Amino acid sequence: MAGNNFSAGVVAAILDVPVLALLGPLDECRAAGFLVAGDRPGDHRFSHALVRSAVAARLSATEQRRLHAAAADAIEALYEGQLDLHLAEVARHRVEASLPGDRTGAVAACAAAAEVAAQSLAFEEAVRLYRQALSVGEGEIGENDSSRLELALAEALHRSGDLPGSQQTAAGVGRRAERRRDRGLLARTALVMEATGVPEWDGEICRICEQALAGEDLPDGLRARVSSRYAQALVYRGEYDRAGQVSREAMAVAESAGDPVALVDAIQARQLACCAPDGVAERAVLASQMLAAADAAGSAWLELWGRLWRIDTLFETGQLRSVRRELADLEGCVERLPGPLARLHFLENSATLAQATGRFTEAARLAWEAFKVFSDMGHPVAFGSCSVILGQAGLHIGFDRSGLIELWDQIPAHLRVDDVDTTRGVATIFPALTLALIRLHQGDRAAAEAAYAQAGPVRSWTPIPALRMAAWAHGLAVAIRLGRMEDIEFLAARFEPFRGQHVANGAGPGVYMGPVELPLGQAAAALGQLDPAVEDLRTAASICDTNGARGYAVQARVELAAALTRRQAPGDRDQALAALAAAAREAGQLGMVPFTEWIGQLQAQLTASSAGDSPSQAGDSPLSPRELEVARLVGQGLTNKQIGQKLYVSERTAENHVQHILTKLGLRNRSQIAAWASGGSGGSGEHGANRR
Repeated sequence: MAGNNFSAGVVAAILDVPVLALLGPLDECRAAGFLVAGDRPGDHRFSHALVRSAVAARLSATEQRRLHAAAADAIEALYEGQLDLHLAEVARHRVEASLPGDRTGAVAACAAAAEVAAQSLAFEEAVRLYRQALSVGEGEIGENDSSRLELALAEALHRSGDLPGSQQTAAGVGRRAERRRDRGLLARTALVMEATGVPEWDGEICRICEQALAGEDLPDGLRARVSSRYAQALVYRGEYDRAGQVSREAMAVAESAGDPVALVDAIQARQLACCAPDGVAERAVLASQMLAAADAAGSAWLELWGRLWRIDTLFETGQLRSVRRELADLEGCVERLPGPLARLHFLENSATLAQATGRFTEAARLAWEAFKVFSDMGHPVAFGSCSVILGQAGLHIGFDRSGLIELWDQIPAHLRVDDVDTTRGVATIFPALTLALIRLHQGDRAAAEAAYAQAGPVRSWTPIPALRMAAWAHGLAVAIRLGRMEDIEFLAARFEPFRGQHVANGAGPGVYMGPVELPLGQAAAALGQLDPAVEDLRTAASICDTNGARGYAVQARVELAAALTRRQAPGDRDQALAALAAAAREAGQLGMVPFTEWIGQLQAQLTASSAGDSPSQAGDSPLSPRELEVARLVGQGLTNKQIGQKLYVSERTAENHVQHILTKLGLRNRSQIAAWASGGSGGSGEHGANRR
């Protein structure tokens, strides 16, 4: 009854005999092959589970229960003062010894063992023990005790990586608490309900928090913690102003209460509430506060969050080399945390850094690993997280080579662009924008236009603050290629206040798209504002050289060369050729095939022209007379269909002319054709593209 692996001391205590009296019989059993040495000195175990079963089968049920009870008592006595490591064994014996109508002791033993397992970060074992406590106590423990155990189970499920199981368990307790109007239980339920970005779930969290906070009877520490959870859910629901107010109130109450646990929760809520691009300085301070709290509590879990937040701010400020050093510390923290959550965060951040520094193959491998962990957890953002990393790599090496197109063959039904409700927030914007980029990569402009339309008008986008930069950058990439001038202007204005920062997420990894000056330079070039475009793109290239963002350095230099080629000021041709030469070396090493092709086109164009000639002058233009005519009509804002009607050709023929113009001039979109046409062949004779 002592178990398959047992201590001679425990058996001696059960039988009430000296340990020495057992040595002879134990030696005989080992000699007969029934027993072998256990894991620790003095321990033994049965050579096969069948041997133990055969021994137990000879005992009556009453005798078995008596011996199990004696074993539990013996373990508690033998290991008094150091019982934590043996609580699971005590729980097993208490369960086996219990009888209907008298199972409260067994429930308490299971709960105690589960609590210690959770504290030791053995979350799967904690889940097993909490479930055993609930099973044993069914019908014999009160509703309050049952709710307490279920909430502990929900938290252990979440930490073990079973998000759906955690949500289902917590929701059940929450519904009972609502029916009873028990604000204390509602408050405790709220604390194990994690916001995920799923509207229905986050709405349920808000409702439970609001009911819990409706009265004045919650202690300050508990009120601060519930307010913190409420603020987090409000952020995901898009109620940003309210979230900011609630998070500040939670911080104030937690600090006043002097409750370190409440303060940690309030710091977490505040970090999410100020995750907009303008909150980077405050979040750096919050990261330091969380790391201090982790040190004081000796908590690897709190350390994990402090380090993750610090990494966020390092990406946002472009300190990629510091990210690499911080990831080494994060890895040490992850090794102390079992379960998938910590590893998931490490994989995502590592993939983001690999993509940021031009290690595209490694980025894809890590993104796929993270995708599997996410999927196994049943997490709702599994697809989106992987897609955004592969998509950014695809902008540099091609979507087929990055693996994005392969991933999109697995897109969940709720993210399919044709099936989503685009009024429900940023989660629907990214699939639409990504699909538009894929269709542009495949040369299907009409499908790209349709996908872009699915995202809704650009002014209607309401990304959560942490994802604003990412939404603007992806939107700008599509708008430039589609020649949406008003959208380009609008998105450029969004970036303008954040010069000196980098395009990254404010809460969580997945996005790094270079310094803000890069999209600003791209937008200015697309709008024909070539002087500011050149200035911003030069700055972007320099920043990327300094921080090691190799792919973005290539992109900035090629965009710069294209702008210089169009501007044609004195010295621009030589500067463009120099930029292209530097970019060509890196692009070849990094496998940036789309940029290698673009570099070749620009070099051919520059080599064919003299340093002083303007390619927009009709006399020596590389375009045919018909193509010059099409370019002027593009400059007037006409669509391919309208151009075809005006020139009495098919829409397809007009589209082919536009593609030939892009290739011959080394341009990338219709807005650049329009700027080129207005620079000379449009009739003004001036460099109209230079006007702001």
